[in-house]
Amino acid sequence: MSEEERSLESKDPAKNQPSEEELEETNNVDRLMAEIMEDKEIPSDAKRRMALLLQTSVSGPIPSSREVAGYEKTLPGSANRIITMAENQSNHRQEIEKMIVSKSLKNESESRWMAFLTVIILMVIGTWLAVLGKTTIAGIVFGTTIIGVSTVFITGWNKSSD
Repeated sequence: MSEEERSLESKDPAKNQPSEEELEETNNVDRLMAEIMEDKEIPSDAKRRMALLLQTSVSGPIPSSREVAGYEKTLPGSANRIITMAENQSNHRQEIEKMIVSKSLKNESESRWMAFLTVIILMVIGTWLAVLGKTTIAGIVFGTTIIGVSTVFITGWNKSSD
């Protein structure tokens, strides 16, 4: 477990507020970095390397615990608002994904029923043509229907949506 995860776990979940120790650590790092950047004796390329070493990145909806501590210090209660916002966004995204899957399954089912009805209609038309003595046209209708259905079963039902 990373230090940030332990830090977030150590807080009271109801408050979602950083500890005094975290706030002090954030202030110390910021103060130290400011002193280094102002020091005339340290070469500028060394300052740049130090700044790069301190740079961090966070991927996801929630900022690092250090950033959350900074937000909380600036605006008390903001840490809770950030966590709530991330939770709400996650719930919203999950609801949309459920809706998309549901609609996709419904569309697939409807498409299969339409294809089934089309095949039945073509078979009835082919049979009707055969009964009327138009065997060539009936053969074409039956042949194209069988080829179309076989193609779907061999190549897969809905390759374009994959």
